[in-house]
Amino acid sequence: MENVQKVIPALDFFHPGYSGWQDYENGVPEALRLALPELDFGDGLTIKTQTLPFYPDCAFLMVKNPSWEPSNLFIYALRKGEDVVWLNGTSPGIHQFNGAGNIALTDENALQYLHFFCFFVRGKEGPFYVVNSLDAPYLISQLDAGANNDKTLRAMFEARYQSPRGFGTTPDGNRRYSLLVMYSNAFFIADFELKPNGMVEMRDDTPIMSDLPAKIDAPLTPLATSGDGSK
Repeated sequence: MENVQKVIPALDFFHPGYSGWQDYENGVPEALRLALPELDFGDGLTIKTQTLPFYPDCAFLMVKNPSWEPSNLFIYALRKGEDVVWLNGTSPGIHQFNGAGNIALTDENALQYLHFFCFFVRGKEGPFYVVNSLDAPYLISQLDAGANNDKTLRAMFEARYQSPRGFGTTPDGNRRYSLLVMYSNAFFIADFELKPNGMVEMRDDTPIMSDLPAKIDAPLTPLATSGDGSK
């Protein structure tokens, strides 16, 4: 039997409510203005930042203006000097950022990176959201333990919940994980390999719960922009 490693769940550090965000004083990167000319970057704009452990010496930015549509739109970006990557739901920008030598994966931060990558690289039905707790903040409201929700649905979720599991590394140095993922309106147990350069491969996935009443609603792009699968 393989040695299963207990993995401490990574927080949803990219959630707007996360306590680690700080005010960013350097203004909106010009690359974002050029990529998103339809957005108002004027009055009411807030910019927050934090440093991610797998991207040392880089700024992880979250930008918000209440005037934007949809109303729950947040713009995220990575910045290292003059290099700016808008996290728009596709992978090339992240791979380019990693290829420039910015990524620094360790056993302590690899799960956080996988959580980050799966949220910001999307399919047509939205993010591949790694569920790290029964009350993970991006779970649909119908799964809350609230009094007005379907108790049967919540009980099914609790019965099928799996905390993150690590399975060591392959001979090539790839870290292996088994994670609970919500994609579209379903849950899966997904097996991942994470390469030292930040490339991610989903090796297998097993559906464990489907036909949920809603999908995760966390857009990365404005309504006029396609590409992140969040509409």
